[in-house]
Amino acid sequence: MPSQINEQIGVPLKFRRHSAVNINFDWIDYVNNAGYLKFYGIYATQVTGSGYYLTTQVLDAPTLGAVAVGTSGCYGYGTEFNVGAGITEINFDLTFQIPMVLATSTAFVQATKHLLADSNNNTLAYTIYHVTPAGVETSLGTATSKATTGDGSWYVRDYVQITTTEKAFAVGDRIRLEIVSNCEDDFDLYHDPASLKTFVDIVGRTVGTDLFIMLPFKLQK
Repeated sequence: MPSQINEQIGVPLKFRRHSAVNINFDWIDYVNNAGYLKFYGIYATQVTGSGYYLTTQVLDAPTLGAVAVGTSGCYGYGTEFNVGAGITEINFDLTFQIPMVLATSTAFVQATKHLLADSNNNTLAYTIYHVTPAGVETSLGTATSKATTGDGSWYVRDYVQITTTEKAFAVGDRIRLEIVSNCEDDFDLYHDPASLKTFVDIVGRTVGTDLFIMLPFKLQK
């Protein structure tokens, strides 16, 4: 059997496998040869580099929020999609420090949104992107949530499945979860990994405020 070194001759360093790294997947889909990792969306509030990120850790969302939170008061644990202010898209990113391959399989996304007064045709488009260090995006799958209409007191938990396309990620590449609003009015989207606040949804269930995506990565043979 060829050695690890011989197998990788001629392969650029940034694409080579790191044999010393053991990845503990949250669960394994043996049928599709994929290991799943759970990533939470969170907003970081530091002076330099603030923005939306993906993390595997169950962290507390910050108290302070984005520059344009709107009037809903969700602060660091959520963002108001404000149509009038042009806030209709947010991107959660993770930069790879080791090479990995997104598998051809299914990704799973869940999030909680708060429909504000007269929120109409409220749908969200969830898209997974491969992003190069230069910022070039390649879509690896997308899904749109079911439309809902609110009266200012409705909380809705989204669940969507995204069929993914196999893609190799080199060191320095990013994976992105883009969320775009297609609604006519404003609403809140929450992103607190620890779900320190909970709400009662329109069917009487207590739902959390975490936003997460389960991503499938190709298992090495």
